[in-house]
Amino acid sequence: MKKRYQVFISSTYTDLVNERKEITESIMQLDCIPAGMELFGAVDDEQFEFIKTIINDCDYYILIIGGRYGSEDFTGVSYTEKEFEYAVSKGIPVLAFIHGEPDNIPYGKSEKNPDKLKKLEEFKKKVMNQRLIMYWTNPSDLISKVIISLTKAQKTHPQIGWIRGNQSNNETLLEQLNVLRLENTSLKEQMVNLSVGHNSDLKNLAQGDEVYNLFGNYKFQIEHDLDKWEIDMTWDEIFTIVGPRLYEFISSSDLARYLTLEIENRLGIEYCHEFSIDNGVFNSIKMQYKALGLIDIERSPSMPEYEREQIVLTEFGEEYLMNIMTIKSKK
Repeated sequence: MKKRYQVFISSTYTDLVNERKEITESIMQLDCIPAGMELFGAVDDEQFEFIKTIINDCDYYILIIGGRYGSEDFTGVSYTEKEFEYAVSKGIPVLAFIHGEPDNIPYGKSEKNPDKLKKLEEFKKKVMNQRLIMYWTNPSDLISKVIISLTKAQKTHPQIGWIRGNQSNNETLLEQLNVLRLENTSLKEQMVNLSVGHNSDLKNLAQGDEVYNLFGNYKFQIEHDLDKWEIDMTWDEIFTIVGPRLYEFISSSDLARYLTLEIENRLGIEYCHEFSIDNGVFNSIKMQYKALGLIDIERSPSMPEYEREQIVLTEFGEEYLMNIMTIKSKK
């Protein structure tokens, strides 16, 4: 039976409108149900009572903290902090993301009131107390970490979720699921045994902090000749760009588009045309991650030609991506 999880997105609003929009879209792509203040408009004490009923129905609670403390109730506590405290009191898994470079937040999106700034810092400390958090520095970084954390939470802390009413939950179906579970466990054991010999060759493959030269073409104007771009990136850098997109199957052409968009931004090339990566370079990247056991590549004859090659993370790829993208404790 297919579950859909409901996810509450909590944050201040006006300074994080774009971030909330992208998070909402990403959550929907993960086949989850987003919920948040976009549904309620301006929040007051009466509205907050209704918001609590929505949080009650959610499986996960995502908290985004930027540079503002937010609107306060009559006691001087922000509604964002009240939502957080309520979710914690109900035992709902909290995924918290705090801006890691507050000094770089634009002036218009930062607290100017000293009292509110102090409350914001105290709120951050409360969130960080005995809770795993992740720091973010820009919208792209935030979206990637939200996708990774939410996907991981579904595996490590599965919740009740929502199931369509027409999906039967009878004993026969449960027996079938149990048989499939046992078969899956057996297949995994076989894969581990088969991979023992393969893994001994991994040390000969370029990976991690080793650098790879990427290149391709672009035009400044449509009528101009092609210019060449190139950039050196480590294998881990490349994987942090493409990896978060691979929690579900994605076409090879779409993955190349996401990679070239990020490279275009890094190179600072603006208002250009036909920015593309060399096919040989992109194919080498795919084959390298395939050989390292980080991705699986499948072909789907039923899809249009440009979407037939589909790519997804392996279980090892998920663990590896989580390891290189999370912030380790300095303790």
